[in-house]
Amino acid sequence: MKIVIAGAGGVGYQLASQLIAKEYDVVLIEKEAEVAKHVANHLDCIVINDEANRLSVLREAGLASADCFISVTDSDEVNLVTALMAHSEFHVPRKIVRVGNSDYLKSKSFGTSDLGINHLINPEMEAAAAIARTVREGAYSDVYLFKSEAVQMRTLALTDESPFIALSLQEMRTAHGGDYLVAAIIRDDEVLIPTGHTVLRAGDLLQIVADKETLEELFERSGHSVIDNLREVIIVGGGRIGRQVARSIKQRKRHVKIIESSYAKCKQLSQELANVTIIHSDITDESIFDEEQLHNYELIITTTGNQELNMLSAAYAKSLGVKQAIALVHNSNYVRIATRVGIDSTVSPKGSAVDAILSLLTGGKFRSVHTIANGQAEVVEMTLYEHCPVLQSPLKDVPMPANSLILSVVRDNQHHLPDGNFCLRAGDDIIVINLLASSGEIEQLFTGSA
Repeated sequence: MKIVIAGAGGVGYQLASQLIAKEYDVVLIEKEAEVAKHVANHLDCIVINDEANRLSVLREAGLASADCFISVTDSDEVNLVTALMAHSEFHVPRKIVRVGNSDYLKSKSFGTSDLGINHLINPEMEAAAAIARTVREGAYSDVYLFKSEAVQMRTLALTDESPFIALSLQEMRTAHGGDYLVAAIIRDDEVLIPTGHTVLRAGDLLQIVADKETLEELFERSGHSVIDNLREVIIVGGGRIGRQVARSIKQRKRHVKIIESSYAKCKQLSQELANVTIIHSDITDESIFDEEQLHNYELIITTTGNQELNMLSAAYAKSLGVKQAIALVHNSNYVRIATRVGIDSTVSPKGSAVDAILSLLTGGKFRSVHTIANGQAEVVEMTLYEHCPVLQSPLKDVPMPANSLILSVVRDNQHHLPDGNFCLRAGDDIIVINLLASSGEIEQLFTGSA
């Protein structure tokens, strides 16, 4: 598949790197010379240093033979115009557009067959939705949800005090039984697909698949505070993400406060958000923690535009007694730091947008796609149909690529951790983890096409 991407910023770069690892034919268009040079030095693809909204540039990028055009520059107008050009001038079958202005998402002018824009993606709204989902699931760790609600995946950070340290996975299962599977271990920024003999170390991030109840029990055993229904919530930052999160989580009868340093934003928020308390203050003023008794809150969500401030505020709140903390970050390298300072969950607008786009690119073959470890691996969910080549075969006979694993089979809304004798059936929903290099093999194996 050939994909042309306009914009090599955070979303464009990460998306391109993952598509290249999947062996897609990728062309990047980037107007900033330094950014284009950096991308050309780090990614194995064609990079064109020019304006994307020029016909000659789109022609040079080979849009006439492209299967998909993705426009993710920082300009909504450039993204929309280039997508319209891709449709009208080059008849590209699929167009995906990033927009920052949420009004475009509500407009009936876009996404119609006449204009030919297939999908609009708003990274901030994707991040807000991810935060709201995390809050709904308890916010005691990062959480990856699937269409098959019988199962989910969570990230467990092993500290020096963890009861799992120095145990092999076999020993962990013996000592701490339960119907769960450690899908992957992120260790020193590398992804390991473990075996039962893999020994756990402090600092490991375990990606664990199970049903919700089993995960809660496992996290409680490891010393995490698990609260069924978070009622007292403080949000730091009243921008678009914070505002949308407040709207989403307030619907569940929570007591929500927003701390915002801009007086103009506070006035706007007070008009838009009924029954949400708006506080005009700066979170860097330590007195606000005492004045508002923030230590009594069960959850703090930091959503300012400053990721360092988000992490510091969340970590400080946790040290004062706030039970759970979610921080908005933009730099994927900060995720590991966040776990070390006690932050329970991090959400990235860039990562949320990339996952959404990757899910769209599968053309419906995968029900959901989640990338982990800065895009080194992915977890995909798919439904098996009659033409699946490996139906009725015991899993021990299925030729899975190296460093890949079937994590779960959901059959009749029941979650199964399959062993080697388990046979797949049409209608099963399966969840698979694999390194990106074997993505095409996984697709071929379970759908019959790549």
